[in-house]
Amino acid sequence: MIEKGDRGKCPHCGTAVQFTPGLTEHLIPMHGEPRVEYSDYGFHSLVYKYGEESNLKLSVVECPSCSQIVISADLPGPVLGEKLQTRIQPVLWPNRPSISIPEEVPAHIATDYLEAVTVRDLSPRAAAALARRCLQSTLIHAGKVRENADLAQQIEEVLPDLPGYLGDDVDAIRNVGNFAAHPLKSKEPERLLDVEEDELEWSLEVLARLFDFYYVSRPRSESRRARLNEKLESAGKPPLKKRDRD
Repeated sequence: MIEKGDRGKCPHCGTAVQFTPGLTEHLIPMHGEPRVEYSDYGFHSLVYKYGEESNLKLSVVECPSCSQIVISADLPGPVLGEKLQTRIQPVLWPNRPSISIPEEVPAHIATDYLEAVTVRDLSPRAAAALARRCLQSTLIHAGKVRENADLAQQIEEVLPDLPGYLGDDVDAIRNVGNFAAHPLKSKEPERLLDVEEDELEWSLEVLARLFDFYYVSRPRSESRRARLNEKLESAGKPPLKKRDRD
């Protein structure tokens, strides 16, 4: 749950900020009797009592950069054992991720990526499965790897075609996701499986870099080189040499 004073990326404008208290005149109607919590800055959050040991807490904060309100919650999750109960902390508003995907990215790949970002707070396992499937689709479509290979093999195949820094990041997904311990992540990436620490965020970050490389930077560079080679050819000069990737 995002609370006043927390630092993070605003889901509206994408700016890294320290959130401030959100002031609002309209409270969100919920079932149950609310208890309003105040701070020195005014309205802070609402706590709804659903039982002796169960609360729903809503937090309203404001982005100091774009002045938009962000509403998040601390919800009771599944009960594990007799006393231990997990918590779910989703961002309720805005309900769509504030991210930009190059328009050149195919629709089915962009959809998986957006859905992964949208549900990552509600279900990290579902988001990780979508991210793995998105990675596999990207490597098949843009990296031209074998479709019948598993994800770990496809990552191995594409590494020689990537710049060194990006190849290292893509290769690290196998270590972060611990594919060796969970082979289904490689053979059936869409399966809902346990998520290793930092696996989801790392996968989403690397995917964003792959989108830029495959669908923006490399095509733009190849187009510029082709135009220059045409000029060199008309002038009777040799074409540009390709350097080894580093």
